[in-house]
Amino acid sequence: MRNDLEQYIQEQKQCWEWYPEFKKKGIAVLTHFVVYKSECEDFQFLSVDWIARQLGISESYLSRCYKDFFKSSLYELIVQRKMTVARKLLLQRPDLSMDEIAAKLDYCDGNYFIKVFKKEVNITPHQFRLKFSKRKKRTRKGRVNTKY
Repeated sequence: MRNDLEQYIQEQKQCWEWYPEFKKKGIAVLTHFVVYKSECEDFQFLSVDWIARQLGISESYLSRCYKDFFKSSLYELIVQRKMTVARKLLLQRPDLSMDEIAAKLDYCDGNYFIKVFKKEVNITPHQFRLKFSKRKKRTRKGRVNTKY
């Protein structure tokens, strides 16, 4: 996946050379795309620093382009994406400990992951797992409903 993203980024950079007036908007949109295409195995490299290096620009310029276009910070987007993946892991992989989930999301340890999760989701990962794993109900057609 990482190589695909790197190749896609390089292709987009070539487009900016042809149409420089779209560069700032392109940086913001491409960054958003890269973050949303990221999965667990990508979080070890997903950072403002890595994206800026791939684009050949400074972190501050990348952050400014993103904030000007989307009116929110790139760091917040990365944290939100990690929390989306965390919620999926908590429900789909009940065998994983908080330390294991933290490692998959590139957090230093389980305690820090719990702190960030509680701040972003307003409940602890354990409470989330208990609350939403009970909501998996069978529908009439026998499918499992996993909306959360």
